Amino acid sequence: MKKLFSYRLSGIIVIIFFTGNSFAQFSKDNKLLASASTNNEAWNFPPANVTTTLHPPEALNISTKALQSFDHLFGKSQFVNWSAAGKNYLITFSLENKKYRALLNKNGFLVYSICYGTEKDMPASIRKIVKSMYYDYTINMTMQVNQQNRSIWLVFLEDSHQFLTVRIENDELEEVQQMDKIK
Repeated sequence: MKKLFSYRLSGIIVIIFFTGNSFAQFSKDNKLLASASTNNEAWNFPPANVTTTLHPPEALNISTKALQSFDHLFGKSQFVNWSAAGKNYLITFSLENKKYRALLNKNGFLVYSICYGTEKDMPASIRKIVKSMYYDYTINMTMQVNQQNRSIWLVFLEDSHQFLTVRIENDELEEVQQMDKIK
């Protein structure tokens, strides 16, 4: 059951990553929304069921608990963008030159957070696990997913013949996706 959940979570994250970048942001009246900042333009990627707004948090009627929780968890963040996602809040932001996405409920409970990075952002122990198996591959991107006291790393790799996605949790590596390159 745990494995099935982790497969689904990994699949959803990969789908969100690959499909989320291909959609522009539209408001309810189908007008394209402008980015809050030029530094933020390249990574505005809400899922399809999210109503995106670039108004300040007060305009979304965000609960005090959620605001305080976000400030406690990600205090020095920049380029913060709050969006309503059902009964939750999806927040995209930058922190320490890394891009983040976090989902908080109305009570301020962190449902999950995703940190997007590169090989240099990986802990040495995670990098060693990946490079010991895939030493000839280039690490294109990393994602660290934190959910309910779990830390899951997704690492996107490439060599001359294929693209790979591997998942690391509790120092166990699992290949979750493999795509051959077109010759």
